[in-house]
Amino acid sequence: MMLEEIGNHLLKTKYGNFHLFGFNYGENRQNVIALTSINKHSSKSSDLRIQYGCLYATAFFSLDCDCGFQIEYTLKSLKDSDFGIFVYFPEYEGHGIGLDNKIRKIALDLNKQTTENNSSHLEKFPGYGSDVLWVVPLILDKLNAPKDINLWTNNQQKVIVLTSHGLNISETICLPKNVEHNLAIS
Repeated sequence: MMLEEIGNHLLKTKYGNFHLFGFNYGENRQNVIALTSINKHSSKSSDLRIQYGCLYATAFFSLDCDCGFQIEYTLKSLKDSDFGIFVYFPEYEGHGIGLDNKIRKIALDLNKQTTENNSSHLEKFPGYGSDVLWVVPLILDKLNAPKDINLWTNNQQKVIVLTSHGLNISETICLPKNVEHNLAIS
């Protein structure tokens, strides 16, 4: 499997300064970004958050999902981590189903359409993101990250898949729920 570094630089955000590493991976040379905290002391573990692209949250600040809140929470929290890593798959919209299928799926869910024709589209959606997680251990190697991982996720499937790819998940840290999101939809 291929992983190639595109480049790296300092990235100043409203949450603090990070080091950004850009990579291409796989046969189609898709992009993946890794942001690391600058506080790299002699840490025995890495704090790791993995997130897939979400146009709704990043461009439109949608309250219909927690993605924007999770990105904000991650950046605020990781900036103080001894070895914080935020891996972001910008081209992996909707856990890998793509923007067109994400729009279809949300429309079906919101409209509660149950015709055979519409629901048959759901069978074509691939599994939620597990097929790109093989690249995460390669990224961690390139970053010389500590091998014990504190994984920030609410998705137990990520723990299972990353463990199968050889990562030692020391701790799973659940992300808090977005109270604003919950109030907006209730």
